[in-house]
Formats: sequence, C-alpha cells, structure tokens
Amino acid sequence: MPAFRSGISETLLGESDQDANSALIELDKGLRSNRVGEQCEAIVRFPRLIEKYPFPILINSSFLKLADVFRLGTNFLRLWVLRVCQQTEKHIDKILNIDEFVRRIYSVMHSNDPVARGLTLRTLGSVARIIPERGQVHHSIRTSLDSHNAVEVESAIYAAAQFASQSKSFAVSMCSKISNMIRGISTDVVMKLELIPILKHMHHDTATATMVRILCTDLLEKYPAQDFVLVTLKTLNQLALSILVDVPKQIELLLKYLSQDKRFLVCKCAISCLHQIAKEGAHFWSEEAVNKLVSFCENSCIDNTLKADAINIFVPLTKSPVVCQFHHNTKSPLMKMCISESSSSHQSVAGNSIKVLTNIACYCYEEETLSDKDASILQVCIENYLLTILSSNKGMDEDLKDFNSEDLFLIENILKSDSSEPMDIDDNTSISNEKSLVYLRDALRSSVIMCKANKNLIKKFTTLVIKPLHLDKSELNPLVCEAIAAFGGILPGTLQPFLPLFIKKLRDIIKNNNDGFISTKIMLCTVIFQATAGYNEHDNVKNVINEVIKNTDLWSNYRIGRAAFRYGHFSISSRIFESLNNRVSSEQMHFWLAALETISVAESQLQCSNSSKLLANVGKSISTYYRAIAALKAASLMLIFQTEYTRLRCELLQCFMRLLSTCNSFCTTPPPAIASAIVLATRDEMQSYGHITNQLRKRAKEFKGCADLYWRLYQSAFDADPNTLYHLQLLQHLCLLVAYNVESVAVSSKCECPVLDSELEKEGSLEIQLIIKCRQELLEIMSTAKPKVITHQHIQSLKKQASLVVSMPMCFPRYFFQTLQSTTITLAVSPQPRVNGEPITVNIGSNFVVKVEGVVQHGTKTKFRKVDGIQLTVMSQLVTRNHETRQVEGNLMLTQTVKPHKDFFSSEFCLSFNQGSQHQVHIEAALIDDIGSVWQIGVRSTLTIKCH
Repeated sequence: MPAFRSGISETLLGESDQDANSALIELDKGLRSNRVGEQCEAIVRFPRLIEKYPFPILINSSFLKLADVFRLGTNFLRLWVLRVCQQTEKHIDKILNIDEFVRRIYSVMHSNDPVARGLTLRTLGSVARIIPERGQVHHSIRTSLDSHNAVEVESAIYAAAQFASQSKSFAVSMCSKISNMIRGISTDVVMKLELIPILKHMHHDTATATMVRILCTDLLEKYPAQDFVLVTLKTLNQLALSILVDVPKQIELLLKYLSQDKRFLVCKCAISCLHQIAKEGAHFWSEEAVNKLVSFCENSCIDNTLKADAINIFVPLTKSPVVCQFHHNTKSPLMKMCISESSSSHQSVAGNSIKVLTNIACYCYEEETLSDKDASILQVCIENYLLTILSSNKGMDEDLKDFNSEDLFLIENILKSDSSEPMDIDDNTSISNEKSLVYLRDALRSSVIMCKANKNLIKKFTTLVIKPLHLDKSELNPLVCEAIAAFGGILPGTLQPFLPLFIKKLRDIIKNNNDGFISTKIMLCTVIFQATAGYNEHDNVKNVINEVIKNTDLWSNYRIGRAAFRYGHFSISSRIFESLNNRVSSEQMHFWLAALETISVAESQLQCSNSSKLLANVGKSISTYYRAIAALKAASLMLIFQTEYTRLRCELLQCFMRLLSTCNSFCTTPPPAIASAIVLATRDEMQSYGHITNQLRKRAKEFKGCADLYWRLYQSAFDADPNTLYHLQLLQHLCLLVAYNVESVAVSSKCECPVLDSELEKEGSLEIQLIIKCRQELLEIMSTAKPKVITHQHIQSLKKQASLVVSMPMCFPRYFFQTLQSTTITLAVSPQPRVNGEPITVNIGSNFVVKVEGVVQHGTKTKFRKVDGIQLTVMSQLVTRNHETRQVEGNLMLTQTVKPHKDFFSSEFCLSFNQGSQHQVHIEAALIDDIGSVWQIGVRSTLTIKCH
C-alpha cells in the first residue's frame, strides 16, 4: 500500500460495484464445480468478498459454505479454507451460527488421516476467539499433542497457542502438560523450542504467570544452548509485558545477559527485548537500570553494532519525561556517554547518540530546564554530526534517480510519495536502502526537530545546511533540499536571504540538463516558492520556473504547479495547469486540472495593487470561482472537501464584496431626516447614522455565518492532517474577527473579541504563519479607530481590512491535494423496501424497529486520529402533501453511541408513528475520535415510511 493516497485517485480507481448476493451466488457456483481449479479460485475470492461486504449475514453464509467444503473436500481444499479463515480473522466474530460452523469443521477430527486432523486443528485455532471454551476442542488438542505424526503435533502446538491466548481455563490446564513436555526427555529438541512460545499466553492470572516465569528461568539455567536462550528470553519478555508486574525483574534479567553472556545473538536478543520494553513502558525503568545500560554502552570491548543498538534503546526512553527529568543535565551518565559517542567514527553509534540528545534537548526546551552552557554543548554536538554527515554524502544525488514519464498519468502518480513536501519528521521510512542516506535523513530530521522545539535555532541550522551550496562545484542532495524546505516551513522569512543562491543552483542544474536531478529541481522550486511566499513574484523567479517547466516531464510540472498553488504563486500555477489540462487521458483529470487553473486565475485577479479596482476584481474573482466549482463537480462526485472549500472561499469573497459595497454607500446615502425619531423609538443611538448601521450589522451576521460554515467543514475533515485543520480554524477565526470589527463599529453593546488558540501560533506551518501575520495586521488597523462611532475613519478602516484579507495570497492546505489517511463508513439499514423507491408500510401505533449495521473502513494507515466510537442519530420527520418535511409533535430524534469491534458496529432503534401519513427516517453516522471529538463526515441513509 503506498504511503500517500489522494482523494481523487480513490474515487477513480474503484472496482465496478456488484450486489453482495450476486457475488455470493457466483462464488457458490464455483464451490459446487467438479473442477478443483474452479473450486480453489472460488475459495480464494472469499476474503475479497468479505472485505467488500463485511456484514454478519453474508459472512455467516460464506463461512458455512466454506465449512461444507472443508468437511467434504480434499486436504488441498481444506488448506485453502484454512488460509481464508486466517486472512479474515477480524471478521470471525460476525459468524452467527457458530455451533453449526464448528460442527462441520470438527467432524473432520474423526478422520484417520493425520494431515486432515492437523488442518482441522489449525482451522479451529484460527477461530479460537469465538470458541474459546469448547471442551471437545481442548480435549482434541491435548490428544494430538501425544500423536506420533509430526504434522499433527505441530498443528496441535499452533492450536494450543491460539486457545491459550483466548481461554483462561485452557491456559491453566495446559500449563502443567506443556511444562512436563518441555522438561521431558522423550520430547524432541525442536518440539521443545516450539512449545516454549506457548507459555507467553499464560498471563490470565498472576499465579499461573508466576509459575511460568519460574519454569522459564529454570529452563535458562538447565538449557544454556543459544536457541533455547533466545526463545525463552523472548517468551519471558512478552509474558512480562502482558502482566506488567514482572517488568522490572525482566529488565534486570536482560541486563544480566547483556553484560555477562558474550554470544552476539544473545546480546542482540536482549537488546531487542529491552527496546520493546522501552517503547511500551519507559516508566518501569529505574535510574539504576539506565545507568547499567550506560555502563554497557561505555564498554570499549563490545561490537559497534551492539553498541549502536544499545544506545538506540535510549531513543524511546528519552521520549518519556520520567527518564528525561533525571538525565537532562550534561553531568548525568547518560548525557556524558551520548556526548562522548556523538563524535564516534561509527556513524550508527553517533547517529543514535544524536537522537537521544535531541529528545533530551526538546524536553528541556519545553520545560525550560536547560542552561545556556548545556544548550550550547548539545547544539555543538548536533552541528558537528550534521557537518560530518553532509561532508560524507557529496554526490549522493546520483543514487536517487527519479522516473521520467512522457505522459501525465496523474492517477498512478498521486499515489506515490510526494517529495515536493517539507520533511515529515514523524515518517520513519527511508527513501533509500543506502546506509549513508539513512544517516543523512536522521541527522537532518534531528536538526528539524530541534528547530521546531526552539525556533531561535532555525537561522543557525539553515545556514549550516546551506553553507556547502555556496561552493560552485557542490552538488545538491534531495534530502538536503527536503530539510531546507522543512526549515522554511517552520518560520516565514527563513529562506528569503538565500533566494539568489537557490535560483543560481536551479539554473546550474538546468544548464547541465541532467535527468537524474528531477527530484532536486522540484524540491528547489518548492524552496523558492517558500522563500517568496507572501510576497510578489520576482521576474527572476518567474523566468527560472519557466525554464524548469520547459525541461521536465509533465508529472514533474504538475508537482511544481501544485507547490506553487499551495504557497500562493497563482500566476505560475495557472500557466502550468493550463498547459496540462488537455494532455491527460481521462475526463475527470481534465476537469480537475481545469478547476486548479480556474482557481489560480481567480486568486490572481485578487492580487492587484490598485485599490480603486478592488471591488471590480473581487467580482471577477467570484464569477471565476463559480466556474471552478462547476469544474470540480464535473471532475468527481467524491471531491467533497475540495468543492466545499472552494465554495466557502467564494462565499467569503462575497461577504467582503458586500462589505465593500456597504462602505462605499456611506458617502452616497446620508442619514434620513427622521433619524432622531428612529433613535427615540428604538432606543438605539447607532440608528442616528442611518441605513449604514443596519447594513453593517447584516454584514457582521454574514461573516458569522461564514465562520459557521468553516466550522462545519472542519468537523467533516476527519482525515485531514493537523496543518489543514489549523488552516480551517484560522479562516474561521478571521471571519469572526472581521465580524467583531464590524460590530465594534455598528453595535452599541459590548462585544467580545474572538481569542486565537495559542497552539496555532506555536505549531503552525508556513501557510499558517502567513494567515496569523494577516490577523495581527487586522488588529493593528482596528486599534487606530475609536469604537461605537461610524465615521469616515471607521469606514476607511473596514475597507482597509477587507482589502488586506482579500489581497492576501491564499495558501491552500495540503488536504486539498493529498489524503494521508482515509476513513469511510458503510451503513446497512434494515428493513429495506421490497422494491427500491417504494415506502415501507407500518400500522399506526405500532413499534417499528430500525437496525443499523456498519463497517469502518481504513483506506490507508492511520496517522492523525483513530475511531473510538460511532454516534448514530435517527430522525423521523412527517412529510406533507407537498413532499416537504415539517416540525410536528410526532417528530423523533434518537441518538446512540456505539463502539466498533474489529471495525464493525451494530445498533437498533425503536420508532413509533402516531399519525397516518408518510414519514422520512434519516439515519446519520458521525465519528468519535480517541479524545472524544465528534466528526460529522456526512454518512446518511434514508427510509420512507407510510403509516396506515
């Protein structure tokens, strides 16, 4: 699965929909075929069917059919049924007729074929979660463990491990038997090694876990062979992490083996187990244990690979404040060791030491516990390591070849990793298998993390990374460009002093005409766009970008246009998208590129220095935006966020256009002669200024309504990255701020100024910082005018604010182009009408039960937020003869919150209808994340009910 996925591609790459029953009937025909090949093909297609329609009725039917094949088929077919059960493990819970399913499978246990019995045990083990307490299965496993057939014994061991993890009674009863088999002389050595891992599941009660730990520690003494030690240490580690009580003892045991056992693989295993404990329970580490591990790392006799791995244990440990609070001083043993090893000739040792120092430094900057002397020492260590890595990676960009496509296959390439984005410091994947590139990425990532923790270091580290580029023969690495973009994305204006250097380097690459530098050219264009974000485009920038576009393939041009679009360079992006929209192979992509071109033109129309033409430019931009919305709707019905975001941008421009028109009418429409009488009648002193008062109040309500729309869009963007959500929050805040500024002029009562979340100012990216800068200028403009009075000075202030916000280059969020995670909900509502479109008939006064089932589907890896619950809302509304819903006493609204199990959820609602008419029942599903926030993602289903 690619690391990045676009919302566009997900709508265009789907398979043709097929009814679930039709698909099941088609597979059932294959199962009944006389040809083994067709039977196997039907069996292996079941996982895809279950993933596509993961509802209990279909899953139950599917598994019953597979159980029949298992009961009557050959061992070859049984093997494929076993694979299906293992691949669809998370859907096993949805089998309704568990007894019948188990009966059909278990009937094969009476076979005389040991292979068939072994396949049966493995199949039963794969469904152990739904039959954990089946006594007959437990008995069969115990019996098969004494079998003389190796296949059956191995299958019994697998089944025993599966049932031990699910059943407390089975684990307790099998503990003694397994321990006897391990201790027994008659048991084969290989079998003992397979039996020991079963003991990791004996964690259901403390007594059993203690007995197992005693047994394993006894095995370590009696069986000192390397294979036994490795398996036993891993088993003890997993057992300790399950019950948590023995974690300190396990740390002590692992440190003992690490320091006393000289075998390389044993030390490697101990380090791996310690690293796992550090990730899952850093608070279990005592200061004594940390110092012991430090002493091991300081031993000069150990292998550098082991030392690097041992230091790597401190990386997850130092992410916990529990460890950092005792080792934030440079005099602590951990800091001394890391500072010393940061200059090691072995790059893995030095790199891991730098990671530890970076984590500690970030903790200290956050807690403000780092002295100037200690801070300078840490900075010097990181700078020295970075310089060492940069000097050893000259010419590495020849190893990073980018593909060169003659056609613009946007659908395929949108799925690829986007190297035109700033460095993602949370991405642990390496773009190359070369170790030197891994070290370079780690060094640059540490620098970016440090600069995010302390923005005062940005200038120093940026200069350090860019310094080698001043040499005429220096070569650019795409990773270095990525880091430069990361530095520029933290603070506006960081890269502006280096703009001539970037332009010079880009022209040198174009002059050499080397196709291997495509990625570098794209990243340099992105860096140039960042350096000039918020400013007018220079002729040098336009010229060099035009030269790049002429010498690169179409997909690279799209990426350059996207970067220009995101950082507010719309004159460049409009030219690029105009040249691309007629050179794609699909109609959808044509309309998508046409929409991007039209949006770029609309934004370019706003960036005019002549303030007298502002109102006309806004009108042109609005009409252009309507064409962009039409193109987005033509591109795909699933581009919901892109269409809604563009519509809200158009709505915001309309609000500013109406505000400017209202301000212009202040001079042409004086207060009426009866203004004083209106003031006495309404007791509102602001009415003395005439119609302008009411008009400004209407404009304030419109801006508040626009802010509400941005909040709704925010609530629907569950899969958006944090910077996109910050972006939407800021746009909402700007709308509220403008509404407040208008109300402070036209409303006599006291209004509260909207407060901006301090987290936005700290964590925001370059695009966020530019909007924050606009907000600060708004506050400065408004502070010069006295509130509660409408004068020409106030009107000019409002016009200046509108001009400022409208002409500000809008940096579009990343979610507009890329979806880094994808979460969808599929609902199945029952009952359904027999004929589509017809209502369901019920009697007045009877109870009508609506059953709602659903599946949460994850298209890509979850990065930002997880689904913790589903909020289901059922609304019943009476429909009039004009087919309109109206509010009456019989209307209902019921809400339930359910937690999905293995991504499946189910709930029931009981509705009663007391009026004889037609009703509409709307079922809506909202997501609840792990912090309790509700996200309205727009999943809805509707039933039509007719009451007699």
